[in-house]
Amino acid sequence: MEFIGSKNGFCIGVAGYPEGHPEAPSREVDLINLKRKVDAGADFVITQLFFANDVFLQIPGQGGPAGHLKAVIPGVFLLQNYGQMVKISELCGATIPSKLAEKIYKVKDQPGEVEKYGTDHAFRQAEDLVKTGPRLHLYTMNRSEPAINVVKWLNLKR
Repeated sequence: MEFIGSKNGFCIGVAGYPEGHPEAPSREVDLINLKRKVDAGADFVITQLFFANDVFLQIPGQGGPAGHLKAVIPGVFLLQNYGQMVKISELCGATIPSKLAEKIYKVKDQPGEVEKYGTDHAFRQAEDLVKTGPRLHLYTMNRSEPAINVVKWLNLKR
C-alpha cells in the first residue's frame, strides 16, 4: 500500500468489519489490524455490511484499541431476499437484529415484501448514519432501484 499510495492520483480504501472479521481471534485484534492498514497508507475504510448502527458507532474513530482511524464509511446492505440475508450475514459475521429477522422471516417467501422491509431498514439506517458523516456505501447486489430509492428518500429528508 505504501508504494501505491506514494504515487500521484491514487487513493487507497480498505475493508473493515464493524463486528470483527470472522477469522480474527477478537474484535480488538481485528481493530488493531485495521489500524495497521490505515497506518500503511489507506485513505479511507469502507465497512462490511451491518444491520444495527450501534455496531458501526462502536468503531473507535476517536481512540480505543485501534487508535484514531481515518474516514470510516459505513456499508449499508440493501436487503432483497431472505436467503441472501442469511448467507451474507454468516459469511461476514454480521448480526441480524431479532426484530428485523422476525419481520423478514414472516415474509421470506414474498420477495416484494422482503425487499420493501429491506429497503425501509436500509433507509432508516442511512438516515441515521448520514448524521455521523457525509458518506455511505450501499451494497446494492447489482440492483439499482433500491439504492435509488434510498438516495431519493435521503434527499427528501434534507
